[in-house]
Amino acid sequence: MNNAGPGSSGIWGESALGSGVRGSTTSGTGILGNSTTGYGVRGVVSQAGTGVYGESKSTSASAGVQGRANSVNSVGVNGLSNSGTGVSGSSNTNKGVVGTILSTNAGSSSVAVEGMNNGAAGYGVRGVHKGNGYGVYGTAPQVGVGGESANIGVLGRGPTAMRAEGNAVQTLNSGGWAKAMVYVTKTGGFLNIARCFNSQATGALVNSNGCGFTLTSSGAGGVNVDFGFDISQRFVGSTLHFSGWPAADDRPLMYIEQPGTGNSSVHVSSWLSESGTGAYVNFTLIIF
Repeated sequence: MNNAGPGSSGIWGESALGSGVRGSTTSGTGILGNSTTGYGVRGVVSQAGTGVYGESKSTSASAGVQGRANSVNSVGVNGLSNSGTGVSGSSNTNKGVVGTILSTNAGSSSVAVEGMNNGAAGYGVRGVHKGNGYGVYGTAPQVGVGGESANIGVLGRGPTAMRAEGNAVQTLNSGGWAKAMVYVTKTGGFLNIARCFNSQATGALVNSNGCGFTLTSSGAGGVNVDFGFDISQRFVGSTLHFSGWPAADDRPLMYIEQPGTGNSSVHVSSWLSESGTGAYVNFTLIIF
């Protein structure tokens, strides 16, 4: 023990090539350092080398260096750098850095890995891949990757700025993507939904089984299409589909009413121009 004051050493070891201080044990702690307010163990390197080095040679789960903190405001492992890298992790074939929340009830505010940038520009978290993989990839039962901002939540830039291998869904009060699509035909005297898409549905009703839409006939050439959600403030695009022309100069025409019999529906009327005869004509409706 040395009580000489700050800067003094309780134990001092020095070696030109070997180990200055060495401790070994078969089951306990090789070297233990304790401090009330300073450093329990401190390693300093003045040139090339490593201040503190830990290595695990075990073939089972173990750690070369482990840090633990029990207080909510404490940090298990802390890395600081003025201009370099605070904490770096690398692996030849596995994971460079892993963050894990152990509790299954940690709550929505828990974060396995967090990156924070206090500067005016740059990145909070950046992922770089130099091969054909993903720069950043997220997987989860509900949302794989989420982005939130007062300006742009998610920005895609490149020859293909955005690619969706699945349906695109948008909230009803926003514009840009189709909220619903339906192709209505009449075969064998019956109205049919031949194809459809419902961005507000889940499961099979997204693009099959009628998508939850309903058709109601309203006389010759008239049909009410109910989408099941409020479309009164949305935009409707329509297209007629007609194979061949009727006799004389008849042409198929249509008009739509929005809303139809309610805020969730569109009324479509079709007829032949010259004869004025009401007739169902296949049509497509798209709700934006």
